Amino acid sequence: MADVAARSRVSKTLLVRYFARKELLLAAVVDYVEQRIAAVAAVLRDAPVRHASLRDFLLLAGNVELHHVDELSDWYALWLAGLPLESAQRSRLRSAEEAICHSVAERARSFGYSSDPYVFARIFVGALQSLVLMQNRAAYEPASAELRAVFLDELVEFALRGLSSRPRS
Repeated sequence: MADVAARSRVSKTLLVRYFARKELLLAAVVDYVEQRIAAVAAVLRDAPVRHASLRDFLLLAGNVELHHVDELSDWYALWLAGLPLESAQRSRLRSAEEAICHSVAERARSFGYSSDPYVFARIFVGALQSLVLMQNRAAYEPASAELRAVFLDELVEFALRGLSSRPRS
């Protein structure tokens, strides 16, 4: 709790006043992260791209996901490192993450790509998450916006080539 208080720039007394046990603090963090992930899924699901192309949507989705993971990169690093969560917490977080993939998959399907859109979405979202976590962990030049833009553009082009080479159902 002392480490959390120091990193949060609050006194340990104040932290303990609101969260008597570290399990309560972790539960509050999980709730917050779940809400943030759900908000990203909602943005992607409701993105107004009726007349846009799948490429435009993927660039939008990529930028939203990059921003989201960047904001929560410390959380994702802890989660992937095996943060001791209860089974119900892990399940809720996985479901929230799945909603992001389903939003991307449904949009890909709406543009006529019906061959494995979920697998496509899972790979697309996972690649974006990996980019942010790798850049932040390796402390590259402050996770260069230019490098991310190039990576996102190349990822979208690669994804579109892969989707267009598959037979449509």
